[in-house]
Amino acid sequence: MIVVDYSLVAFRLTALDAGTCAHCVARLRERLLGVVGVMNVDVTPARGQVHVLVDALHVAESVADELWEAGWERTPECSGPPAMAG
Repeated sequence: MIVVDYSLVAFRLTALDAGTCAHCVARLRERLLGVVGVMNVDVTPARGQVHVLVDALHVAESVADELWEAGWERTPECSGPPAMAG
């Protein structure tokens, strides 16, 4: 069985407004689409909003990898705070 879990995350950017040019909107969208786990991006300058659809499972794995590389042990069965490795 394959399960895919997506999450929609909304951001409000004060620097994004109705006067933001199409080129800047496209660059913002392109940059966000380059983030691992980001599936789609909708930028609405008039509202100062950015909606990002993320593959929650992929993002969770990326975060776990980052924690591992930073020296934290993976202990998913433990409900307490993680222990430092080594």
